[in-house]
Amino acid sequence: MDEILVANSMTFLDVVETERYDLVVGDESWDVDHFLHEDPSAKHARFARLTDFVGYVPMPEGGERERLLTADHNAEMLEHVERHPGVRDLSVFVGDPDDVVDLPFGPGLPGIREWTEAHYRFAGHITGFDPSEVGDREALRAEFGYAPDETVIIAAVGGSGVGASLLRRVIRAQPLIAENVPDPRTVVVTGPRLDPAALPDASVDEVICSLVLCTVTDPRQVLEEVRRVLRPGGRFRFVEHVAAPPGSFRSRVQQAIRRPWGWLFEGCDPHRHTVDIVREAGFATLRVRERKFRRSPFWPVNTAVWGIATR
Repeated sequence: MDEILVANSMTFLDVVETERYDLVVGDESWDVDHFLHEDPSAKHARFARLTDFVGYVPMPEGGERERLLTADHNAEMLEHVERHPGVRDLSVFVGDPDDVVDLPFGPGLPGIREWTEAHYRFAGHITGFDPSEVGDREALRAEFGYAPDETVIIAAVGGSGVGASLLRRVIRAQPLIAENVPDPRTVVVTGPRLDPAALPDASVDEVICSLVLCTVTDPRQVLEEVRRVLRPGGRFRFVEHVAAPPGSFRSRVQQAIRRPWGWLFEGCDPHRHTVDIVREAGFATLRVRERKFRRSPFWPVNTAVWGIATR
């Protein structure tokens, strides 16, 4: 891991030394932040850093060694910031003060929440949508197929290798959850790092697919794997852009740009008849709603569907 962090930082330094930048925005960017504090002279532009957690907290099973290791790392970070306050021109915490753990950085060190409030600005939660447009909770649950009294657990982590490991632990914990929560429905949001082959047959409540079936080489094979891991009655939810109605101007444009579009967007097919492919996959039920991607600059692929299929 140290080699990766060093390589990342060296790459960053090569870029900012050869190109002129007015502002550098670091999303997490633990490696860059660390090395800029180690050598402030390497800073050539204003530096704004975003994060949604501050400091490390030891896990109980880590024992004394982990407690000392996290406290030492936290102490180094605190010393860096106090010694070189000018390295970060702006520190932004994505969330609210209550989202910061109310624990000390370590023995004899300040509280994490107290220190974060003194050194960061809080941006609140960035949802990517206007919550007022979503509607009331019961209507939203009905749209997604959840019963009013159904317990829904949504687990989502970052797209890193660490994220895949955490999601596997969530999946393995499902029997324990079921012992304490009646009939829980667990939704695990994952990316390509979680290999479906590692999941047992009929082990998943739901699979959510967003703008994937347009890009994969063989969507039928993907859907076969989806059906394999879904338990009976499990749901497959998908949001996909699809082929425009036959004979329409948009349909002709999609067919004309099919090859170059795929080159530009990692194999994406703008004219794939995804709903027909899902219908042929053998799901027990299928419900589809046609939508438009509002304010999307990608006019050729602005025909989309929201769908729920049940195994």
